[in-house]
This record gives sequence, structure tokens and C-alpha cells, in this order.
Amino acid sequence: MKSALQHVVKCNLEKENITDPIVLPLADCIISAGLLDVVCKDHDTYIRYLRKFSRLLKPGGHLILFAAYGTTYITVGKEKFHALTYDEEFVRKALSGEGFVIDNIEVKERTAVCDLLDYKAITYIVAHKEK
Repeated sequence: MKSALQHVVKCNLEKENITDPIVLPLADCIISAGLLDVVCKDHDTYIRYLRKFSRLLKPGGHLILFAAYGTTYITVGKEKFHALTYDEEFVRKALSGEGFVIDNIEVKERTAVCDLLDYKAITYIVAHKEK
């Protein structure tokens, strides 16, 4: 994978063009692993950022999300940080509301106890942008 990467681009989800000043061509796929869980303050922000992801995708392009349901915090070192709490119903509504069709959702309920974060389940979601 490392040899396939051509550029690493910083993004700022608060900007209209999150890769500003760079304008990228529309993507075939975007992968987000836990990003929305930790940067979103509330459900409205989550939906707004999903909309920004959608604008970066070609029609038919895929969004792959890795997320944790029911999380309230994440610990890094000795510091606890906010995490957005949501469930599968919220994600399904948010994705469909932003023009995505869900292709697959896999959910794994929490089985191990860990002090680093408090989650109920981990999920893997594949959705495509409607044409």
C-alpha cells in the first residue's frame, strides 16, 4: 500500500473544501477509521462532515467507515477525550440522508474490558454514493 500512495494531504473538516488549498479530483473511495467519533461534538456535526465526505466522492464512489457505537470517551496517555455517542440506527439514517446506500454493516459487540475507551460495539460500514 505504501508504494501506491502518491500524496498525503492534510484536511480540515471545518473548511468548505476540507483539503484547502488543494482541490482534489473526485475519489473512488474514502476510508474513515474512528475520525468522526472523536472530532464530532454532536450528531449535527457528524451529518455535516458526512456531507463533506460525500462531496469528495464520485457518483457510485464508496465510503468505508470503522466506528464504535456507544462510546463516550477515549483515553490517550492520562488524558480522557470526548467521543460522540451514537448507535446503528443513527448511522443508517445519517448515511441515507446524505445520499448513501449502505452495502454492508458488520457489528461486533464488545467482549473485552479496556480502560482506554468505553464502547458497546465496533462496526464496519461500506456504503456507496447514489449516482
